[in-house]
Amino acid sequence: QQPKKPDFAGMKAKYSNVVQPKPVEIKKVEEKPKVNVSDLINKCKEKAQNTNTQLNQKGFSIGARVFHTTFGIGFVKEVQYNGDEILYTVEFTKSGIKKLDSNSNLKSF
Repeated sequence: QQPKKPDFAGMKAKYSNVVQPKPVEIKKVEEKPKVNVSDLINKCKEKAQNTNTQLNQKGFSIGARVFHTTFGIGFVKEVQYNGDEILYTVEFTKSGIKKLDSNSNLKSF
């Protein structure tokens, strides 16, 4: 006994109301401009420096010359933020490097 041949005419009639997929148009992908990594890093550093300056308006920025009654004259080397608290790393000419909070007796010099 031979296998029954499919009834393509009947199938065509049965599935004629099925939506046929439309051909998809292939678009060429546009190339994005190449990013210079060093330029991007410099922009990030600049933005971070601007942010630090804005956050530190009530205090001292890096490089500021300061005076402390006990330690003398120094320069701010680092500014760290912990919530509302500011911690300064100051290099004093005679006393070396000290970490002082914003409540210490630092004054602009």
